[in-house]
Amino acid sequence: MVFSCLRPAESWPLKPMPPEALASGLKSRPAAQLPSGPKAPDRRPTTDDPRPKLRGSLAGLLLAAGASARMGGPNKLLLPVEGEPLVRRPARALLEAGLRPVVVVVGRDAEAVRQALEGLPVLFAENPDFSEGMAGSLRKGVEALGSDVEAVAIALGDLPDLRAPVVRRLVAAFHDAAQGIVVPVHEGRRGHPVLLDLRRYRGELLALAGDEGARSILRRHPEEVLEVAVEDPGVTADVDTPEEYERIRQGARAPRP
Repeated sequence: MVFSCLRPAESWPLKPMPPEALASGLKSRPAAQLPSGPKAPDRRPTTDDPRPKLRGSLAGLLLAAGASARMGGPNKLLLPVEGEPLVRRPARALLEAGLRPVVVVVGRDAEAVRQALEGLPVLFAENPDFSEGMAGSLRKGVEALGSDVEAVAIALGDLPDLRAPVVRRLVAAFHDAAQGIVVPVHEGRRGHPVLLDLRRYRGELLALAGDEGARSILRRHPEEVLEVAVEDPGVTADVDTPEEYERIRQGARAPRP
């Protein structure tokens, strides 16, 4: 059956599209804008960031290996102060502040210094090269600390008026600080003990050489140092000369000029 009502396709009339309509149909439409969330902050580590809390112990390190060269003869650490050897007083302050372990680095008159600390629960490390400077004693002391020790308070053995309450205050400041180094300051002068986060500075302490002390690390990282003002002059009143020892022996606790 033939449907005569259908015309061949080639006979269908085609109307051309006006050029302006063709152009409008090809115009690109802007892509749909998806809602954006809040922009992530640009995070860079600063000293305001919280320092990870200690999981290990905070130890004490007492440097008692020096040659006492400026004393002109006797070992200053063995001189009596109020009926006991001078070195026993700062060692006891570290212990009474709760630091564990307390490692004492000995050098000159090593056996005599050990005897002066008899009865105190301290550990000993010996630096036979004590005459070469403080760096060797620091290295020996840090090496003697166990792997569970994550921070250390470094003190000098010639601080007869170092007191446990001051050390406890410095320890509390260290636990709360974002910085990795805490140092006491009395009347504008830095003293001891200096507290350092070993998770950050163990390598630098072990790399010290000659008479370079921990203060060189403070100079390299000034932004990492928290100074804690203290009224007690015992953090700076060390004994190096006969005149300073005489002031201490007579009870004149004025810090040296």
